[in-house]
Amino acid sequence: MAEKLVTLGCFRVLTDLKSGGRAAGIVYKAVCEKEGLAGVAVGTVVALKVMPVQDDDKSLFARLRSRTEDLMGLSHPGIVRYLGCFSEPGPFNDVHVLVLEWLEGESLKARLLRNPQGIDADETLRIGEKTLAALAYISSKGMVHRDIKPGNIFLCEDGGV
Repeated sequence: MAEKLVTLGCFRVLTDLKSGGRAAGIVYKAVCEKEGLAGVAVGTVVALKVMPVQDDDKSLFARLRSRTEDLMGLSHPGIVRYLGCFSEPGPFNDVHVLVLEWLEGESLKARLLRNPQGIDADETLRIGEKTLAALAYISSKGMVHRDIKPGNIFLCEDGGV
């Protein structure tokens, strides 16, 4: 059976879209296949956070674009890079898509689930220190992260947090 090619904007989705959904959106791995989003080169692998919404007057998308523009101005090794956003109309809901840098690794939640006895104290301190440094940075920019939890702390394969 041939694999169905799924595209969103100028991106080809590389992960299976049959996954379950959540109100906050689902993150997919994708590759840019043509020019279409400023600053994202063809061939760049990205993360797409896809959020189906009803947004008849486009006010939700206007807020998403404004927040994304603010987040695109952040530059810190402990904060994922925001690359842009776009919206596509659908038959029942619009799809708002946030484009982020793709990171290899796992969430702190996944690491803790794999290690029910806990993780090494030195590793815990390292993760905490890097997380707090990123939070201090966004605080210095007048921003607040309102959803700090293990599922939102990402542990990169290269040791970054």
